[in-house]
Amino acid sequence: MKKMKRILAAGLVLLALAGCGASDNQAAEYPAMEPLDISKMELATVENGTAKYQYDADVWTTEGEVVNSLVLYAKDTVGTEKPVAINVQIAGERKKALDEDLMNQVLEQLEKNASLTVEKCELRSFDGNPVIYMENSFTFNDEVIDQMIENELWTEESLEQAGGRETILAIPDSHSVVVYGILDGNLVIYGGTYYEDAQKQEVLDAINIMLQTTEIE
Repeated sequence: MKKMKRILAAGLVLLALAGCGASDNQAAEYPAMEPLDISKMELATVENGTAKYQYDADVWTTEGEVVNSLVLYAKDTVGTEKPVAINVQIAGERKKALDEDLMNQVLEQLEKNASLTVEKCELRSFDGNPVIYMENSFTFNDEVIDQMIENELWTEESLEQAGGRETILAIPDSHSVVVYGILDGNLVIYGGTYYEDAQKQEVLDAINIMLQTTEIE
């Protein structure tokens, strides 16, 4: 089951890394994502040496690193066939603010993935800074597996260790929320995978807390 969770989180990385290019900074006003009040929450910290963030310890737990990312799991889904996971990826340096040009580059890349449906993609603001906000649905199939291998996120060996192609193809369809933000000159990508509509707000709240608390060394 632990290997299966890592497959799910790595799949989210593939989605998150699409189209990380540079573009001109353009001032604009976007719908606001209001920061949650975290002053009374019981927050815990997870880090991997280069970055750290906090999360609601009543709802989430961590089991270490996946690829070069930080990953959380919803406590009530650990050990199930449908673990709800949050993944954070530091995608590289970016000095310019996020804008419509980069958002369009992301969409152009995602359109090449026949297994992915982009349900919403728009620019929003968080704490006065632009972010790219996306909602997607995702299906694992042979094309996705081949892309993971071609992009060197998986190897044939790691695929076999996870149970083989048939095991991956049995992973149920999922939904995701992905938010691109800029922190200390770095492009940071927050992605949450979930399965039931009732889990969506839990994922949104977790990403909101991470946006407020991420620190990069």
